[in-house]
Amino acid sequence: MDMPASLFPLIILLFCLQISCNVVTRKEALDIHNTIVAINDSLYLRSREYGALVSAAFRSKNYGPLKPARISFERFIDSSRQSMGSMHDAGGSEKLRTCELQLLALERQLIETDFSPFERLPDTADNEAVAAIYDSIKKDAKNETELMRQLGNLQVQFARENGFTLHRIPSLARN
Repeated sequence: MDMPASLFPLIILLFCLQISCNVVTRKEALDIHNTIVAINDSLYLRSREYGALVSAAFRSKNYGPLKPARISFERFIDSSRQSMGSMHDAGGSEKLRTCELQLLALERQLIETDFSPFERLPDTADNEAVAAIYDSIKKDAKNETELMRQLGNLQVQFARENGFTLHRIPSLARN
C-alpha cells in the first residue's frame, strides 16, 4: 500500500513538532532544575554567612547585627517560595518542585524559630545559652536533612527522565 504523496509532508511536520516539543520540555525542565540549584546554593551560602555572623556576635557579645541578616534571609526565602510556587511544571517536575517548596517552608520556620533567639541574647550570655540555641537548631534540622536527601534523589531522577546530565550530583542523593 502506497502512501499518498500529500501525507508525507504531514508526517514529517508531525515528527518535527514532536521533536520540537521534546526540546522545549527538556529546556524548561533544565531551567526548573537550575533554578532549584541556584536557590539551594544561595541558601547554603546565606546559612554559612549567618553562622559566621553568630560567631562574630558571640565573640563581641553584640547580637544586634543578627536581626537585619535574619530578616534578609527570610525575605530571600519568601521570594524563592513565591518564585517556585508560580513556576509552571515541565517534564514531570511536580514532585521536585513540591519538595523544594517543602524545604523552603522548613528553612523559613527554622530561621524564624531557631535563629531569632540569638538576637535576644544579652551581652552577658554565656556558652550555655548559646549552646542551648545550637542544640535546638540541630534537633530541628533533622527534618531538613531528610528533605534535602529526598530533593537530591528527585533531582537525579528528574535529570534522568528529562535527558540532561547533572554536572554535580547532589551530595545527599542516594541511588
